[in-house]
Amino acid sequence: MQACAVPTSKMTIATAFAVAMSLTFATPALAVTPKERADQALSWIQTFECPELGAPLLLPRMQDSAQARQVKAENWQFVEGRERALQEAYRAKSVIDAEVARDGGKPGRRLRKAYAELDASIAETSSKSINALVQWALANWAETSHIKLDELYYPLTRHPLSNYKNDVARLAPLKSKFGNDVGIIEQRMNHCLADFNEQYILSRQEDIEEIVATAKKSSEIGGPLKFIEGYPLPPDSEAEALVLNAQTAYRSMVIDEQRQIELARARAQRDANDQLKAQSNRNLSIAIQYVRAINNGNLSGASGYLSSNVFLQSPNGNANGKNAVSRRMRSAAKEGNRASLAKPIMNQSLQIYSNITSNKGRGRMIFSFSGGKISRIKLIRL
Repeated sequence: MQACAVPTSKMTIATAFAVAMSLTFATPALAVTPKERADQALSWIQTFECPELGAPLLLPRMQDSAQARQVKAENWQFVEGRERALQEAYRAKSVIDAEVARDGGKPGRRLRKAYAELDASIAETSSKSINALVQWALANWAETSHIKLDELYYPLTRHPLSNYKNDVARLAPLKSKFGNDVGIIEQRMNHCLADFNEQYILSRQEDIEEIVATAKKSSEIGGPLKFIEGYPLPPDSEAEALVLNAQTAYRSMVIDEQRQIELARARAQRDANDQLKAQSNRNLSIAIQYVRAINNGNLSGASGYLSSNVFLQSPNGNANGKNAVSRRMRSAAKEGNRASLAKPIMNQSLQIYSNITSNKGRGRMIFSFSGGKISRIKLIRL
């Protein structure tokens, strides 16, 4: 395979190293063991200079982002295949371990040879997988380098590095299978993720600053902010300060909006309480006039304060409707019950009642109201 020609004036250190390494990966090296090639690849990846977004890495078989994705897919498929092979190798080792245990823990020559061959196979499989993961990482960088910042718009509905970030997350489960070398690749890819994100954030600096400066409500900052949060940035960088400033402005507006909501809720509650208290005072006045009319023997006048569907609940039987309640009032008067109703009062629960004293004992008349009339009277003995 031949590398695509790259003008010397445009070839960065990253490009030069990447071209050299991609050719090394693609060329059989019979004198180099898989372990040595994996070590070389890991050594290279730790010194790799992250490319600039919009300055494509022009590599063999990765002339554009589509080709880079193809190379990335091929290497990932290889790793997945090796992962299955590794599982089979470990399963075979467990079978040998079980056979050795049955033979008293002393493996014979045949089992020792089989065990050694499995160990060698596992080591070779891991080394080849690490080598493929380095190539996969290189393809990721090549693909990402094709992102053109001047063609992106803001605010975005998706972070331009979301695919790259998702790919980095795929490495974590492999560490338990292929060892700590995967962590080296993961660390370097995360390093470049922070570098890429810094380039992206700084390319949108004016947009972000304008949104923060002109926002009238938190959602105007929160919407764009959720697309740039959750991605690493170099510590103490200008881009990190820019995002932190946006986060601070957003949280400050959220706190202020919450405070305004709480104040509005408190005002509404006070208004509701005031209205309820005013209505309760009007109801108390109705109850006072009703009791005064009864105490004065003006039963006809007292009936005028009852609603048409008033309900009387009494230990001596209930009555429903204005006429029925009025008859009960007249009947009680004819029976000569000597009852005195105290002036109605209202307690802290806004319940309105009148205490009753009669020749039959003490009681209480509790009132309910609807539409400016007494809608319910409950009589209880004390």
